[in-house]
Amino acid sequence: MLSLATTRAAERGTTPGPAATITTALLLPHDRIARAPLTKWAEKLSGSLAKTRETIRKPGDFSQEIAWVANNAALIAAHEGATSMARELCERQIRWHIRLSRRSADPVIAGRSLQPWINLGRLEAQTGSWQTALDRLARLMEYRAGRRFDLGCGTINGSGWRIIAPEPEGFHLFLKGVYVVDSLKALLVSHRYAETLAFASAVRPDCSPGVSRLIHEASAVAACRMGEHEQALAIIADTPLAGTRGWERAVLELRKAEIHACAGDLYDARAALLPLARVVRLVSAEKKSELRVLYVISRIAAACAEAGLDEEARGLAGDAYEGARAAGDEAFEIESLRVLAAASLPTERARWTDELRRVEKATGYRRYRRDGPSSGPDPARTRLYDELLNVLS
Repeated sequence: MLSLATTRAAERGTTPGPAATITTALLLPHDRIARAPLTKWAEKLSGSLAKTRETIRKPGDFSQEIAWVANNAALIAAHEGATSMARELCERQIRWHIRLSRRSADPVIAGRSLQPWINLGRLEAQTGSWQTALDRLARLMEYRAGRRFDLGCGTINGSGWRIIAPEPEGFHLFLKGVYVVDSLKALLVSHRYAETLAFASAVRPDCSPGVSRLIHEASAVAACRMGEHEQALAIIADTPLAGTRGWERAVLELRKAEIHACAGDLYDARAALLPLARVVRLVSAEKKSELRVLYVISRIAAACAEAGLDEEARGLAGDAYEGARAAGDEAFEIESLRVLAAASLPTERARWTDELRRVEKATGYRRYRRDGPSSGPDPARTRLYDELLNVLS
């Protein structure tokens, strides 16, 4: 028996798109940081670390700068595939902030240990330990306004939460948002789609509108990945729109197109993508270099390529490529080049393919590296890790 998607495709003169995908990365706008070339990023952090050690003496100010450097360094290690180093940097930073807080009698310093503790959960999810990540993140909900948060090796209490929120209740809302969104990401990256739907159903009540929209997006992705395309479309249609802005609506329209394409219904996929692509092309170059916007443009370009809309894919990928270069985001640069190499005209294909190979060969990002593991440790990153471990010892 023919599937509904195949029947519709046949009726409309199209064929199911075997290359169609729906990305598991959540696209609705939330905080992003640029993924700079790792060596350049490490060199900048080493410079900041040296300046901090030379010029800052107050414990609170010193801990703030070290936290910024160490969290970024752990992210670099995760990106290059050095997961053991990423974990060690997080664990040492937690203990270091707790010790410094006690010595200086400053509870705010202890509050800075929360971010690396959360980062450990993200690292656990990325390396396949999704249940461990969920168990860690669930502990965030043990906190209640005005109480202590236990990190195992120490606690955040008193005014320690003020590093994140001015009031205890605000800190609780922050923790709840992290718990929900990062748990959804952990489940999606681990391909636990049934668990994603169950978790989303359990936490949806009483969430803020912004978090609720992320829950709907994650649920639609999970349903689509399970082949439940009609359910996925219904979830998108049910997403609360009050207070949404243009880019949020663009993400929801993109998700509809991805679901249609995954179902083999290229007619409706293209019908959703074409007006979306045309509007996005009109956005200013400055706006297109904003990271939250780049995530959306890059994915629309890829979806257009998968749906056979090569002209739109080329235009959007070119915009994303220029935006990525302006933002200093090497990962988006590579993703844009991949679309350009695949969807470009024959006269331009060699140019984009050569540029793609050059960047993929040079990148330190394990996910995007063309030739597998690098030939040896990068001196800039090794120096940064050694300097930080010395400070955090």
